[in-house]
Amino acid sequence: MRLCVAISCILVCYSGGFAQSKIVMRNDDDPSVRAVKTLLQQPSSFSSGFSEKQDNRLGDRAAAALLKIFTQEELKDPQNIRKFLPIIRSSFLYPKLTPAAYRKPKVTLPLLAQLEEQVRDAKLKDDIAELMQFVREQTKTK
Repeated sequence: MRLCVAISCILVCYSGGFAQSKIVMRNDDDPSVRAVKTLLQQPSSFSSGFSEKQDNRLGDRAAAALLKIFTQEELKDPQNIRKFLPIIRSSFLYPKLTPAAYRKPKVTLPLLAQLEEQVRDAKLKDDIAELMQFVREQTKTK
């Protein structure tokens, strides 16, 4: 009997702590963030079927993941921008493969517009503008 009471007390004490604790999702737990981190680590000329398949299905999640991976200062770095522009492009390459919820560039276009304003390099600015036009073309409803 004492054992049952003791176990009950322990369960009651610990259950309150479990109810109050929040599950915190780290960036590494987000599959989109993991996919984009993997793509960023690959050499720019490297391409595998697996990485292309992942990237082609990201859509707007690619830009959202970039915002989680990079700080505001890192986002402005031309070297980083040159590295992630191809990831954004390929994430909108085949819109029909992308889940419907991520086909609209709600995060991507504002991010690219912000980058275009901040970048000083004329060539990079043109690349960003061209990518914005590409994303608009790929995502307009037909």
